[in-house]
Amino acid sequence: MSLIFISLTIILLTLGLCYSSKLIHINTFLFGIFLGILYFIYIPLLVWFINGPMHVLAFPNFYLADIDNYERSLCYLLLYLIEFFLIFFFVKILHKSTAKKLVKRVYFAREIKLYYSAIVLYLVINIIILTICGSFDRGHWYKSREILSTRYHEIGILLSFMIWGLRLLIISYTFEFLERKKISNFMAFVLMIVMCLFELRFVGNRIVILMFGMMGLVFICRTYGILLCLLTICCSLPFAMMIAIYQGIRHLLFKDNISAIMMQWFDYGQYLISSGRLLEVFLTIFEYVDFTVLLKVLNDVGNHIEPIYGLTLIKAVTWYVPRAIWPDKPLPFTILLGKTYMPGTGIALVGLLLGEIHFNFGEFGFVIFPIFLFLTLKFIKILSSYLPFSFYWSMLVGFLIFRLPLSDILVGAIISILIYRLLIYINNYIFFHIKNKLKRKQFFV
Repeated sequence: MSLIFISLTIILLTLGLCYSSKLIHINTFLFGIFLGILYFIYIPLLVWFINGPMHVLAFPNFYLADIDNYERSLCYLLLYLIEFFLIFFFVKILHKSTAKKLVKRVYFAREIKLYYSAIVLYLVINIIILTICGSFDRGHWYKSREILSTRYHEIGILLSFMIWGLRLLIISYTFEFLERKKISNFMAFVLMIVMCLFELRFVGNRIVILMFGMMGLVFICRTYGILLCLLTICCSLPFAMMIAIYQGIRHLLFKDNISAIMMQWFDYGQYLISSGRLLEVFLTIFEYVDFTVLLKVLNDVGNHIEPIYGLTLIKAVTWYVPRAIWPDKPLPFTILLGKTYMPGTGIALVGLLLGEIHFNFGEFGFVIFPIFLFLTLKFIKILSSYLPFSFYWSMLVGFLIFRLPLSDILVGAIISILIYRLLIYINNYIFFHIKNKLKRKQFFV
């Protein structure tokens, strides 16, 4: 029976992939979620189906045995994915009946200034965070997050969300401007390299590379065609595997100098290849541990783990409440998963969007998921209306919501729009101030 479920899931996602050129024009937010499904579920599922039992690199406690042991999980996964495509179909029908093309007037000179302002603000806030957390003084990249939230409380959390908001703006605008030929390919490439290296070195984070990579592939496919997109994927695989290997040595970032870290990186990669673990490295590119955790959640919740009935979702409206006032404020989904499956380690785990819905509501999640998806789609549409162009922004939000705690990304999306409006206000104020100053000079002359 498990083989039937997994075969139907692969067929369903393959059909979705074949029709992706049409899906992208229905709704970019939903298409972003679909990209997340392809990346975090489709590829690992295919490899598991072909190769059989697999270990997870850097997480030896997580192991996927024979497919036959996961009948319940695979059945639930298939049902959630069918619901997702039904929502896509429903939105397509709704889009046809209510389609109205709104032409927004775009002031590109202003938008370019806002883009550069967002980059500067991103660097300034990062420098502030890294300074107060001691990361410039050989502090540990992972502990700096804990320091930021525990020592500086809501201010620290706000700064973290501002970084997320700026990431969304900068990365989405980079590809919007590339499509409109407002910035050069060289400049976009330099920005991507600098941001990715900065995040790798000081934040220990690979998500920015993934954000640039996924949106970059969409841009290449739309601009240059599917063949160049496939060629880019093939050419980038060695680099992606290097980044996957990096996961195993990033804890050394502030213990050794750069040359020692590079040597460790090389030695660890050589060890994995020589020990025949190349497939594990390949699966690490697609965060195989997330897929493993998802299947565990689908199997365990309602079986021997009780649902928590929306506790992780309310963070979207309670994140600013200090724990001093609310000591029992619910923990994020990733931390709860870590406490559930790896207690006492302090490790946070990711269970993807489907895992979070199921962890909160159990089997009742099949009712909640389409309602939640439709309401979130409407909310993101309202937010995106404040941007002059939001194709990549909406897609990026959808992709991230599938991967990360959804309350975090929803708050990050809201702050992204607030930052954009604030930058517009500052730009208009400065322009108005300079204009009035020039008028006064001309009057006195």
